Amino acid sequence: MKKSFNAIKWSVFYTFDEINIEKNMKKTFTLLAFSLSVVSIVKFSNLTAEPAKTPNGGYSGAPASNRTCQTSGCHPGTSTTDDTQFILQMDTLQSGLSSGVVTSSTKYIPGKTYFMSLQLTGSANRYGFSLSSLNGSNAQSGSFTATNATTTAIVTGASGTTCMSHKNANTTKSWIWQWTAPTNGEDVAFYYVGMLANGNNNESGDVVYKSSIFINAAVTPNAIGNISSIANLGLYPTQTVAEFAMNIELKEALKTTIQVMDMKGSVVKTLFEGTLNEGANNVRYDIADLQKGNYIVNVNTEKGAVSKHLIKL
Repeated sequence: MKKSFNAIKWSVFYTFDEINIEKNMKKTFTLLAFSLSVVSIVKFSNLTAEPAKTPNGGYSGAPASNRTCQTSGCHPGTSTTDDTQFILQMDTLQSGLSSGVVTSSTKYIPGKTYFMSLQLTGSANRYGFSLSSLNGSNAQSGSFTATNATTTAIVTGASGTTCMSHKNANTTKSWIWQWTAPTNGEDVAFYYVGMLANGNNNESGDVVYKSSIFINAAVTPNAIGNISSIANLGLYPTQTVAEFAMNIELKEALKTTIQVMDMKGSVVKTLFEGTLNEGANNVRYDIADLQKGNYIVNVNTEKGAVSKHLIKL
């Protein structure tokens, strides 16, 4: 009887041990499953968020590094140089961007702030871009201002130069920002890339396009004190419906061209071509035929150019 009782006792204890082991195993498997679920969620979130992040600086395809989001491995799909994939625009007014497509003949006014936009023409699930403005030494030329913090961001590369880039890539394929031109009148190169992503939540299958355009200043930013031949230049009134007058005082007779330019640097009207006399030259001109807006009156002599701002009412 005692032996049977001991057998029953050990059997009960063994059963309790099995139950405890089973409970511990269930806890272990539950914790393991929970951990794997958390890892899976985090990993999926990373994959989902990765294509939407703001790109690193210096990924505009500029010649110093030639880096893009494709060469860096972020989007290791294909990369092609194709100007037709972009519409780059620039104008002093945001409302004028549609008629301000940037070409190799586009001019800028030194120190002037312009609205700029970049549009991608291709089709994809998500889009992104990066653009830099550099001089001939691949140093920063001009500066950027983000006008929409939701869609654009300014990023800085390892060399210290900045790029205007997309922020939170999505179905937006056109971006607007501001660029302030350099004051020294140097030649400027815009380097830019556009990304067309397939949205498959990984790094494969995306297409990156790149392009560039070179522009230069419309006028040489000389002060009168730096031009030995021009003693004084006056323009009045600075706002007019039709006529304005100029007093151009020269220290010697010079061949001179006087032109009116729009704020993109394009000549809209030539007022005078010939020789101005030494001393005071008082002239009047009529611009009633021009559209309302901001203009630059450029006096270009053999020995330098000086400009004045004029508003057509």
